[in-house]
Amino acid sequence: GGYWTTGPEREPYRRVAEALGGQARGLMAPGLVDDAATQRALVAHAGVRAIVDLWDRVDVALFGIGGPAWSVAALGDATEHDLDAAEAVGEVLVAPFDLDGTFVCPDLRERVIALDARRLGRLPVSIGVASGEAKIRAILGAVRAGIVRTLVTDVATAEAVVTLDGATRAPSAAHAA
Repeated sequence: GGYWTTGPEREPYRRVAEALGGQARGLMAPGLVDDAATQRALVAHAGVRAIVDLWDRVDVALFGIGGPAWSVAALGDATEHDLDAAEAVGEVLVAPFDLDGTFVCPDLRERVIALDARRLGRLPVSIGVASGEAKIRAILGAVRAGIVRTLVTDVATAEAVVTLDGATRAPSAAHAA
């Protein structure tokens, strides 16, 4: 969701589907809407519903791991305050989580049109993609959430994630290792 143009720069899923001989099916709806009523109305639309119904058949997911790039303009004052209070470090599919991998701000879920990120850990293949210093905390939170089976990143970022994990691991978990 969220893509409003048909150009290749905005729809990489079409290029992936073409390369794999698959059929691209885009969700022509925003990923985040202003309120729950709008989300319910859009999901009830036949065109959107046709895509949403496919989510029960997903067995491979390739997704970006986002850092804390939310804003009052995108989310509203209350939601941004909730994310700050929850110490959110990143998001996947507009589902924010903290460094321990706990999904936070459940009210936001009612405004999202996307596969529920909490389901990613139950898929046979879930591939998270992120790199760079700004994504280290987000990557660790996503890994701890159990939604990433395979991580695509660079060596420096991977090493930094491992270092942060060691520095922030609960004492009981460190003794169990």
